[in-house]
Amino acid sequence: MTNRHIGNFPADYGDFVAAAAASSSGDTWVVDTAQTYAAQDLSAYSALSNITVRDTVAGDYVCELDTSSLYALSVGPGWEWTHGTIEADINTPVYAGAGCTVVFTGVTFDLSKRLPAQAMAWSRGAGASITMSGCRFTGDADTNATGIVLCRDGGAAVVENCYLEPQIVPSIGAYRVFSGTCELSVRGCNSASADLVVVTAGATVSTLTVQGSYAPHLVTNGGTITAFDGADNVYDTTDAGTTGTRDTDGVTDFDVDENGAAWPTSPLYRKCPAGVQYGGNYDALGNPRQRGGRQDCGPVQNQRIGPPLRVAI
Repeated sequence: MTNRHIGNFPADYGDFVAAAAASSSGDTWVVDTAQTYAAQDLSAYSALSNITVRDTVAGDYVCELDTSSLYALSVGPGWEWTHGTIEADINTPVYAGAGCTVVFTGVTFDLSKRLPAQAMAWSRGAGASITMSGCRFTGDADTNATGIVLCRDGGAAVVENCYLEPQIVPSIGAYRVFSGTCELSVRGCNSASADLVVVTAGATVSTLTVQGSYAPHLVTNGGTITAFDGADNVYDTTDAGTTGTRDTDGVTDFDVDENGAAWPTSPLYRKCPAGVQYGGNYDALGNPRQRGGRQDCGPVQNQRIGPPLRVAI
């Protein structure tokens, strides 16, 4: 394994493409410089496997994906990307094909330019898998959002502790199963302005897991859900057969602050039982999920322990 340092001098490589061209499977790309790395096209390097992308600049860099490439980040098996911001305005910037896996941890996806025609990321084919943990999806209020992750033809996706900012309104639902038989798990997530999960007509979800999440419409099912595993969700409506243990329905106001954390008066606040950590120990902001014996529903946790302070007037 070789560390390939990306950034300005004295880093080894000026951008991701140069590092990719020099890499062998199993290498680590270390982003050393907080800057915008423009026009990255990594679609030619899908043969590289077990590549790890990490940074030393606390996530203060942006990797723009090339607008001329359909799959600018078409990954090989075992890719892991930690921190940083990925920005793209192309059709399907992130693509995991059959047998390929990609894991994003703590990555911000900036959708301000234009969300792709289908989704930010595709998982397509037997053995394809996309995992997003502690990620944030941001953009302008006029972002043309159509979707975040799309599974089709045997692909799978796991989305945990990911925060979709309320101004992003995915027109086809945040997480979608499009065709074939797929698996989808959404835990500790949200979609404040649109459907959280959509199963398209003709598609099948062998196992759909939705836990500790909130959305006005939790699940829209036009296809087949073979098995549903749900718990501790908050929503207004959901399709028949997609309710879980301790779910709260009929909620239209989700009451979060500007960072996405639940207000103490919100039905999201301290909703999940003690010891239940949907999506792991940390929320979408990198803060501890488990505080005060219980945790909040959704990807961002209110860090106050105990009731709010009362000030005498």
